[in-house]
Amino acid sequence: SRIKHELIAIKAKINAKGYNEVLLEPIKAINVDELSSFYGFCKSKKQAKEYLATITKEFGLCEKLMGLEKTSTACFAYRLDRCHGACVGKEKAAIYNLKFETAFASLKIKTWPFSSPILIEESEFETRKEYFLVDRWCFLGSVTVDTEGNQKTELTNAMTFDLDIYKILKQYLRKPENKKKIKQITKEQLLTWRN
Repeated sequence: SRIKHELIAIKAKINAKGYNEVLLEPIKAINVDELSSFYGFCKSKKQAKEYLATITKEFGLCEKLMGLEKTSTACFAYRLDRCHGACVGKEKAAIYNLKFETAFASLKIKTWPFSSPILIEESEFETRKEYFLVDRWCFLGSVTVDTEGNQKTELTNAMTFDLDIYKILKQYLRKPENKKKIKQITKEQLLTWRN
């Protein structure tokens, strides 16, 4: 799916010695089926580098493996005792990779918490009810039903992942009072809204 502005995707690959290394990749489209392969998204390369620098320091990660330093030997942080030697094979890969995963836990796109699409009901209006259709963090559109039962449907044909919508939804779903406004629907029910 297309996105309005290019984002910087944070990905990882396992190097020849078994350590996670960061890859920054500019992207213009995000396939919702590939969300779990991303460690996060930033709005610019500068923002991505700042984030990487922060978690590298906070979690004792390697500046070289995090893509912050280019060197063929130990990273500078290793000489300052801030890196535990993943860059030179002194820290075990399993331990380093666990710290790596933990460091990205807050930025990584969460797994969709439902087994199907959901309908979010907003009925704060006296004259109508509005329903928002969402599946796997993607806003699919809305359906408005007035007091006489007339229905107006505005749905998209493509599943579009949007980082801002993801953040809004994540915050919305965290609030207990919103749980009663959410109804899981089947894919078949979703298709009936489309028709």
